[in-house]
Amino acid sequence: MLTWTLIHSLWIGAVVVILSRAGAAMTNKAHLKGKIRLASLFLFLIATGLFFLSQIDFRSVEYLEILIDGNSRHDIDRSLTQRLATWISSNSLLISMIWLAGSILNMTRYYLGCYRIKQIRHFSSPCKHAQVLESITKIVRQLRIQSKVDVRISALINSPLTSGWIKPVIYLPIGMITGFSTEEIETILYHEMVHIKRKDYLVNLVLASLETLFFFNPFVLVIIKEIRNDMEYACDDRVIEFNEKLTYVHALVKLQELRITHKPGLAAKGNNSEFIKRINKMMNRTNNSNEMSKLIPGLIICLFLMIAIIGSAFIGKAEPAKEVIDVNAAKVIRQDTIKVGSKEELGRKIKGISKDQLAETVFVLNGKVVPVISGENLDKGETMMKHIKKELMRDGILSAENKRVKLMFQYSDLLNGKEVLGDKYPKYKKIFNSYFPTYDSYATTKVFKFDN
Repeated sequence: MLTWTLIHSLWIGAVVVILSRAGAAMTNKAHLKGKIRLASLFLFLIATGLFFLSQIDFRSVEYLEILIDGNSRHDIDRSLTQRLATWISSNSLLISMIWLAGSILNMTRYYLGCYRIKQIRHFSSPCKHAQVLESITKIVRQLRIQSKVDVRISALINSPLTSGWIKPVIYLPIGMITGFSTEEIETILYHEMVHIKRKDYLVNLVLASLETLFFFNPFVLVIIKEIRNDMEYACDDRVIEFNEKLTYVHALVKLQELRITHKPGLAAKGNNSEFIKRINKMMNRTNNSNEMSKLIPGLIICLFLMIAIIGSAFIGKAEPAKEVIDVNAAKVIRQDTIKVGSKEELGRKIKGISKDQLAETVFVLNGKVVPVISGENLDKGETMMKHIKKELMRDGILSAENKRVKLMFQYSDLLNGKEVLGDKYPKYKKIFNSYFPTYDSYATTKVFKFDN
């Protein structure tokens, strides 16, 4: 269930990215764009959660599969989508373990970031600059911030940093105090105080949690990045609404120069592209056409994902035991497709149909095509089942203490063989392959019962 939920979260994320960008293209206001994208992210969580719950429900659904010799039926089961679904189902434990390992690594990275903030606080000192403290008091009054805001100076950072929600702290780089004018410092402080007013620290906690869980999903990561950018743009908008625009732009340019001075690699890597976007936006050099242009690659990606994944939406779910029916003939029903609503009705319909006519007839049960096998393969399957049951009892796997053993046979493999058979799994897979070689068309589930 978990594995298929993670996989289907990819196309769900692609759809949500397109919806969020379409919504964001309808407004020029950064804070509204951020709210739209945040709502889209919650829509993603709801859709993914509902898919997970739907898998739980489908596990209890009973259905019938009739097996016959016709290759045309087996072509349906051996499609690329079916093979991919079979591979994913048989390797679901491995995929889940890889996801868990990635989540733990991302969680570790997050806690290392928290530890770094603690180190910054430990080696920082309270700001005693009179003009800075005066600016803080003024901004707190303007924004009507209820909590007390602490300002500290640190030599470990090269750009302002805000942390905490109940007791927010603004950390300023030591070079900013001596290299910036009072008005420039005030605009930077205003930006950080708007973050506190908007409670962006809490939003970042949610985003960090989602990054940890969906680190593999590029669409979720794209939305998270855009939300963070929108938070910065929204704070910039508030700053230039109540302060001189050019003063703030000059302050941001000085901050960027300060970063590059401490880390020259930033300029070489082109990491200042987002900074340029911020400046252009404040200078009114961007518009919503960028949002619309981003929809085109998103639509193409979503289309490919929908074709590749959504077709297997119900294939990856764990399959309950399938009933095998031998079909012997006498009477012909001259229909290409027969729709039935229950196993009993299906049994009545197939009674008396000749094997040749049955091979040309498609049965549909509850909206699903029912693949079929009989004759030589059925006899061979019964012989194999007797062989396997004998070996299960000889190995002590099927015994008085363990009276039921369920095995799922799918093409050339036992899907649950590793969990049920343990180190005996290769032995029973070899037996299965001796009767039905690799990629032979045989798929069923058998419950072996202990006989006293």
